Amino acid sequence: MDMVSLLVALVALAIGALIGWLFAGRQAGGLKAERDGLAERFKAAVTDLAVEAEARKAADLQLSALLAEQKARDAAHYAQIAQLRDAQAALMKGDRSN
Repeated sequence: MDMVSLLVALVALAIGALIGWLFAGRQAGGLKAERDGLAERFKAAVTDLAVEAEARKAADLQLSALLAEQKARDAAHYAQIAQLRDAQAALMKGDRSN
């Protein structure tokens, strides 16, 4: 190989590298924009998930309170039924003794 063809090959290689670098830079810009958009969507999803988790905790606490209240109401109701049955039994005994 003589010097001229070596110099032409090096210049062609440099031009090809420059063209490849320019095209890669353009594609990378689009990919970076897509990556940034997806990162923002991910952050928003994480924030929404945290908000929903807090809302679920609040709903669980509210449900627990309602269930405890219902359990207390049921216990009072069954106690009242027992009192009424005792009263009924006492009245039935009183009727039999007369």
